[in-house]
Formats: sequence, C-alpha cells, structure tokens
Amino acid sequence: MRTKQPPNAMGLMLIIALLIGCSKDTSTTDPDPNNQPPEQENQAPLSFNLLGVDDGDFEVELSPQLSWEESMDPDGDTVTYDLYLDRNSEPKLQLANELNATSYQLESSLNRNTEYFWNVEAKDGKGGVTSSDIRSFLTRTIKVPAVAEISNAGFSERAFHSTLLFQDNLWLIGEDVWRSWDGLQWIQMVSETDFAPPAAIPAVSFDDKLFILKGAANEIWYSTDGTNWITLNATQPFSERFGHSAVVFNEKIWVIGGNDTQGNFTNDVWSSTNGLNWELVTLSADFPVRYGHNCFVYDNKIWILGGYNPDTGLLGDIWNSSDGINWVSVTSFSGLPPRQFAALAVWDNDLILYGGEGGFTGTVLSNTNQIETLDDIWHSTDGENWQMVGSITPRSGHTLTDLDGKLLLIGGAYRTGFNNFDVERTNDVWLIE
Repeated sequence: MRTKQPPNAMGLMLIIALLIGCSKDTSTTDPDPNNQPPEQENQAPLSFNLLGVDDGDFEVELSPQLSWEESMDPDGDTVTYDLYLDRNSEPKLQLANELNATSYQLESSLNRNTEYFWNVEAKDGKGGVTSSDIRSFLTRTIKVPAVAEISNAGFSERAFHSTLLFQDNLWLIGEDVWRSWDGLQWIQMVSETDFAPPAAIPAVSFDDKLFILKGAANEIWYSTDGTNWITLNATQPFSERFGHSAVVFNEKIWVIGGNDTQGNFTNDVWSSTNGLNWELVTLSADFPVRYGHNCFVYDNKIWILGGYNPDTGLLGDIWNSSDGINWVSVTSFSGLPPRQFAALAVWDNDLILYGGEGGFTGTVLSNTNQIETLDDIWHSTDGENWQMVGSITPRSGHTLTDLDGKLLLIGGAYRTGFNNFDVERTNDVWLIE
C-alpha cells in the first residue's frame, strides 16, 4: 500500500505564481490622448516702464541715453528689446532691435530744437510682445558760448576773409593763408598772397582744389595744396565785381550777383565746370540786384539771403533755385532783420545765421550811413522760418564753418561809429555747439 507524498515546495510556488498572473488584466490599450494635460500657452513679457529721458523733457542733449525697466517673462523666456524713435506721435522708425541691455546710447546726433517720440517693445522670441508707453522730449537749441574759445588765435586781426574745409583741414584765406586741424591751433602756410583782397573774396573747394574768385580784379586763382597758388590766364567773361558770392552745386562753381567797379549792382548768375570756362546762366535772375548777400546750398538747391540793394536798401528776402535759372521767392520778409555781410553756415540739417550789418529808421530800411553791426544768431530747419537763439558780439565780415560737428566763428569786424573807417577787427575763435 502506497503512502501519499507532500507536494514539492518549488512546484507549489510555481502554481501560485501562475494563478496570480492569470488574475491580472493583460490588456495593452494606449492611454486616451484626450486625457493628456494641455500644453501651456506662451505668456508675453510683463509690463515695464520707461526711465529716461523723462516724458516732456526739454533742452535734451542731441545724443541722449535712453533707458527702461527690465521686463520679466512669466515663462522664464529670454527677453530682448526693440527701440523706436522718430518725430511721429506713434513712432515707427526702429532705432535698435534685439537689445539685451535696458539702455541705449545714441551714437548720432538728433536735430536741434525738435520734438521726438520714443517707446520700447519687449519680446520673448516666441511671439510674445509687450509695448511700453510712448514718451516725448524736445532737444536743445544751440549752445551759444559766453566767451571766445581763443581771444587771440595767432593770425592777424581780419574781416572779409574766407574759411573752408579742404583736405581734412580748415583753411583761412585772405592777405595770407593759414591752416588748422582743429580750428584752435593755426599754422601759417603763406605769409603774403598775390590776391590780397581789397574787399571780400569768395573761396570754394572744388575738384580737389581751392579756388579764389577775386572779382574786383576779375581774377581766379587755384591751389592743389593751399600753399602754391596759380592764376588762370584767361580773362573771365563776367564783369569785375565785389560783394558777390560763390558756391559749389551740381558739380559746378557758381558766381552770383555783386557790385561792379562802376557801381552797378547785378543779379546775374554764372557757372563753370573747371574754373576756367564760364557760362552765363542768366543775365537777370528773378531776384532783385544785390551785393553782400549770403549764398548757400541746402535741400538740393542754391539759396540766397539778404544783402544790399541800391534802391530799397538792406534786404531780408530769401530765394532758391534748383537749376540757377529759375528762382523762387521763399519769403519776401523772413522775420530776420535785413542785413548784409552776415555769416551763414549749413550745419547738419540746420541753418545758422549770425551778425552782419543792418539798420532801420523805424520800420523802414535806412541807407548805409545808418548801418550798425549786428550780434544776433538765428536758426532755421527749413530756410523759411527762423528763430533767434542768442547773441555774441557785434561783427560782420566774419565766417562760420562746420568742423567735426562744431561750428567755428572766426574773426570779423564791428563798427565803433557810423563812419566806414570806424571799424575794429578781431582774430578770435568761438565754438558754437
């Protein structure tokens, strides 16, 4: 008779494991995608404030630093900034983009006495954009110095000279020739010129040469280095004259107006492509005859301003032309006191007019016996509308020249009485910014 054996322990454990395994749900269906947590929506950077320049500030420097608060991003994204600045109340001109810093230093100069608007956009690189508010500020006007930068520049006292840029230097031309790289330190290049002026001499820089248009002797001189001067041998077709003006425009030298040796005032216009051969553009321009006027190139046009007319006296009118033939009256009375032998400079986008000789009898222009020397400085951004911005010392026959963003006032004379011989000349240099 057999006896029953107890189950093997190992086999028992295998049976239990199989039973447990069979009791589990062995389905392998994928989880429902609708049960997944939704992706988090991108959040734009948080709002932030502009810091400086403050809203409504005035007399702001021409190259200000603009700054703003840091904008935090709720998602931890990196925030960059776009800066907008222009003259529109809702600025559209992007001055800088993708800035990491919260400030920006302007490298170029803004226009003087101009209102600007600015704002900043914060971006997270994923489409999120937050804009700051918009602020405005007014740039400063011209800085008129209280004292001369140099009261005695080393060259002799003078008036009715020419000052112009040539070969990266400033040249002072009259009875002698001086050169300067900064307007403050001067070197004499020619001790005595053969074209010593009996009156004002216009000079221009053209075709890598300096040209002197000595109308009183009907001579034209040129130099390629400012030291050695050559006279052109041909007699010029236009009459001898003084108080005329000369400019460079459309690759030509232009000579306009003046008073000839017979006392005849002119309004003729001449041009030349080389300084030797001259073409009469018009014998009688639309503007009245004059001498001692200012002539300059601005907004792709030739402009004339003021001067003296033998019939009406001192002038305050302004004309311009795009071709030298057809002249348009910008204004018959600009608000400027009429004057002759003033200094005018095109400075960036600005026009600066200073001094000269003027005079009134009540509200009517007087004759030259009552002329006095003026000390006023005027500013315009369009050639038509002018604003007085200060004064220095009375003078005429002086020059204004732009050198590296600064305006240099050099020399000139002022009347100590009403007699033509009651004149005191200067050799000072002033810096206008």
